[in-house]
Amino acid sequence: MTNYWIMIAKDHRGKGKGTVIPAQAVIERRVRYGIWFINPRNPYVRRIEPGDRGLMLALGREERQFMGELTINSVPLQVDAALEALKEGLPSTMLTHYLKITPYLWPRPKPLESVLHKLDFVKNRSKWYAYFQGSLRPITEATFKAIASDP
Repeated sequence: MTNYWIMIAKDHRGKGKGTVIPAQAVIERRVRYGIWFINPRNPYVRRIEPGDRGLMLALGREERQFMGELTINSVPLQVDAALEALKEGLPSTMLTHYLKITPYLWPRPKPLESVLHKLDFVKNRSKWYAYFQGSLRPITEATFKAIASDP
């Protein structure tokens, strides 16, 4: 059975003092390499299976937008030395596992605010940010399709 996810990337702190790597840039880098870093202690990580589908959400100070979708091609794998070098900064540098993905960036990202009403798990729209803690959030197939097919 296919599971559906929102894969959340937040702004990262770069190596230079005060350097911020925007969430959008974090996603673009992960798309380029076909990987998604993940915390093995996330409560949902045991449910991840190859073939699962996800929506990539950039949740940064400058932008809050769904940027595309992906298919997960692996179970969580241990990060090796080569992949360690691909980490964008904090918080990714704290993550010890990753997923292999086949990503697709949409030509036009979808602002979170424009599709918030389609997220059935967000009960209090004025405090939407409380529903996006962590980097992985399960969603229903109906929610996935509603956002992925929205023009």
